[in-house]
Amino acid sequence: MATGVARAHGLPVVYSVVPIRTETGVAGAVHVALPLVELAAQIRHIRSFIAWTVLGTLLWAVVVSLLLAQRLARPIQEMRAATGRLAAGELGVRVPVRTADELGDLARALNYMAAELQRLDDLRRDFVADASHELRTPVANLAVAVEALRGRIACDDPSGETLLRAVEREVDRLRTLVEHLLDLSAIETGRVHLHLVPTDLAGVVRDVVGSFQPRTAQRRVILDQRLPAGGVVARTDPERLAQILGNLLDNAVKFTPAGGRVTVSLAVHRGLVTLAVDDTGPGIPPEDLPHIFDRFYKADRARSDQPGAGLGLAIAQRLAVVLGGRIEAGNRPEGGARFVVTLPG
Repeated sequence: MATGVARAHGLPVVYSVVPIRTETGVAGAVHVALPLVELAAQIRHIRSFIAWTVLGTLLWAVVVSLLLAQRLARPIQEMRAATGRLAAGELGVRVPVRTADELGDLARALNYMAAELQRLDDLRRDFVADASHELRTPVANLAVAVEALRGRIACDDPSGETLLRAVEREVDRLRTLVEHLLDLSAIETGRVHLHLVPTDLAGVVRDVVGSFQPRTAQRRVILDQRLPAGGVVARTDPERLAQILGNLLDNAVKFTPAGGRVTVSLAVHRGLVTLAVDDTGPGIPPEDLPHIFDRFYKADRARSDQPGAGLGLAIAQRLAVVLGGRIEAGNRPEGGARFVVTLPG
């Protein structure tokens, strides 16, 4: 057999010759020839087929990998989102159980934890509401008893008068605490009845600021108000808005030193009403900012020695949400705290 490359009709060809042998000798030969152009074309076809096959296999592998990754990642993303909402206080959130494997067991455990947290929170709310109602009567009786004692204590007895004033202050603190607890319980259980009417917001601000003037004058704190010249009218509950502003002003005046300033400003921007309360007090420590609206929370530094149960800001924040808005707390660059209430216009 012989093989080689030759030229035929001016074209290179590859050939192979095989002899045909018989008993008497070589009877002939088989000659096969193929132009190199056709051979190269077949090789290119094979290479192209292999390349497309490899590319198709890779694409299929990528698609299958993405589908598997999505199937695995989706429950994890849902559980991550659910834990974030649970941490934010949305205890009614639940995670769908999509599989019967370890991820499904984790989802069921997370749902069980959420259900227990919701049950405990309901128990807490019921306890606070019941305790507040039960405390209202004895606190009222204490107030009546103090009034009765005042009529029996001689006016020329300084020690008795001092003691009586101390008792009155404590009774007032108890009464305020009970009222705050009742308000907070009503808000959290959805029992707040709103009276939404077109309201002159500037008038509400003027009334609330006016009620604080004697207190700020006594503490030697300047109380300013910056209101739009044309006024602002929005559909809201004026009493609840006054309660929000009152709680914010109470907080600002309480922590502003003598000679300081508290400023209330009202503005409208892009259909939203913003009500800001700025003070020149010590400000809010950065580590306390995430918890400033928590129930019974009081900062441990500049504000730790101030009176109050830590419910005013919590009530204001929840009332703002009920009215369809929000409250944001922060510090002013020049010093002091800033609270901004945003409500629909």
